[in-house]
Amino acid sequence: MLSRLMTRREQALLFLLAVSILAGSATLAYHARREQDRAGQTIIAGNPPTATPTPAPVVMSVTRLPENNLEATANPPIPPKRMADPTTPPLRVAVAVTGAVRRPGLYRLDAGARVGDLVEAAGGAKADADLTRIALPARLIDGTTLTIPCKADASRETRAGFALNPPQYLAGSSPR
Repeated sequence: MLSRLMTRREQALLFLLAVSILAGSATLAYHARREQDRAGQTIIAGNPPTATPTPAPVVMSVTRLPENNLEATANPPIPPKRMADPTTPPLRVAVAVTGAVRRPGLYRLDAGARVGDLVEAAGGAKADADLTRIALPARLIDGTTLTIPCKADASRETRAGFALNPPQYLAGSSPR
């Protein structure tokens, strides 16, 4: 009956077209399955692949290799970066000391350390240091510089000995 509608040549072309479509579909399905296997997803025959959420703490990256190598290598998980919690006080403070001390420089002391502890860590005050203008019991503030003035500077209010210090480090201010 088909011979009444089409010639043998047309029937052969139709058959070749159907075979080509089936072969192309099978090739596409094979390559899609291979790509999804590389990505680590499991395919169940007859069911479309579903996206599965990855647990939050697991971080994994897959490196694609050249086509002649069929395996993908996974890099080790990268640990998430820990952000500094602004509500948690630091364990140590870094404070610089200059002026009339034996060893001026940058010192790292435990959090809660006092100005007197910093002067001791710097080798103590020099003989001409004027410690009456510095609040020795004041707590150190991370990232600041303490300048110990000389007695020669006591008569004149110089920037080097007095005004450069944070107000918390000056005598007469309340210790924190």
